[in-house]
Amino acid sequence: MTNDAEFSEAEFLVRARAIADSGDQHQAVELCRQYLAASPNAPGVARLAVQIMIGSGQGPQAVELCQDIAIALPDATWPFGQACEPLAIALADLPAECQTAKDMVADSGTDAWAAMQTVRRLLQAATWWPQLVKQLQLMSERTWLIKEQISLNDQLINVLAQKLSDPVTARDAREAAEQWKDVPTMVQGYWTALEEHSLDPAAWDETERFFRVNELWADLAKLLEASLDGATEAERVALWTEIVALQEKVPHPEWDVLDAKLAGDDRPDGPPFIRELRAQIKARQAAISLARRKTEKAQEGHFSMPIWLIGGVAITIGVVIATVIVIKLLG
Repeated sequence: MTNDAEFSEAEFLVRARAIADSGDQHQAVELCRQYLAASPNAPGVARLAVQIMIGSGQGPQAVELCQDIAIALPDATWPFGQACEPLAIALADLPAECQTAKDMVADSGTDAWAAMQTVRRLLQAATWWPQLVKQLQLMSERTWLIKEQISLNDQLINVLAQKLSDPVTARDAREAAEQWKDVPTMVQGYWTALEEHSLDPAAWDETERFFRVNELWADLAKLLEASLDGATEAERVALWTEIVALQEKVPHPEWDVLDAKLAGDDRPDGPPFIRELRAQIKARQAAISLARRKTEKAQEGHFSMPIWLIGGVAITIGVVIATVIVIKLLG
């Protein structure tokens, strides 16, 4: 029964339903678990298992089964839709949440992260804390986004410490959360790991993805520059073009430094894209200089006063101060 070559999904469903209808729900669920362990991408089998478990009062366990399938199928959204079927029943007294769960059962959508977020919210509303912990851990393994990691870990710590009274696991989660909050150390960790595995393309891809999703533009530009070594002409065009574009996103763009680097590739017989990029940089520098001059002129105009008016103000202030001093002395 554990080999889907022995039974097709349709054949298996007929047999499993017959076992459940005979009154042996536990055996039917166990057979479904075995089938799914070997062939997790079987929505019909999962749905049957979930329905049997709901009927026997095992709603939370049905959610966990769906979570296990989701772990085995990282790109699938349907396990989260099926996880919402027992949640819809548990949230019957909360109309909005119940409807959300029903909508997810009908269509879990194509955005896996959105589906996971929905299950996360519904588990919290249902106060199914162990399943929420598992959902938070599952989501933590799926995202490289720092702000998402902080949110997930903060909620995980709260659930473990306050709802499940598990201070030991909460402490471990808190230590993991602190790492994500120390962004400079995390960034340096990626650079160090890349130095140690500089010949591994996967290390470059992972570092680039981390920098991109967290909008660490200065580090991404530095990484792309490092990628120029050994790049083909077409790759150099793409890399230099993005490096120049990234300067618009960094807090303090170093146009002069970048222009000097491009100058090394700017040869009369070289590719025209270098000259085009340098022209873009010079135009950007000229625009910045013009804007700076306009700002300075506006500030001068705003704060300038005629000499006679400045003198008058000074005399007036002097008279006022002298009057105050005389009053104090006479008093």
